[in-house]
Amino acid sequence: MIIPWHFVFIATLFHPIPCTDVCHLQGPGGFVPQWIEYVDQAMQENKSFVVDGYCASACAIATGYAISSGAEVTIYDTALLVPHNKM
Repeated sequence: MIIPWHFVFIATLFHPIPCTDVCHLQGPGGFVPQWIEYVDQAMQENKSFVVDGYCASACAIATGYAISSGAEVTIYDTALLVPHNKM
C-alpha cells in the first residue's frame, strides 16, 4: 500500500506529549510505532499514564498497549477514546 505524502507529513505533526511526573495519553493519533516507543520508554522509567482528553487512533492503540503491558493507566470521565477506523 502506498501512503500519500501529505498523510505522512500530517501524521508526523501529531506525536505524544512529553512526560513529566505522569504521562498524558492524548492527541489525534499519528504513527503507532512512535506512540508504542513513548509507552515503552515511560514504562522503563516506572511512569504512570493518564487519559483525560481526546485520544484517537494511534493514541487509543497506545492506551490499550499500556494497559495490556501492565502499566498503571487512569482513564478519567473526561477522556474520549476514539479507535482507529479502516479507510
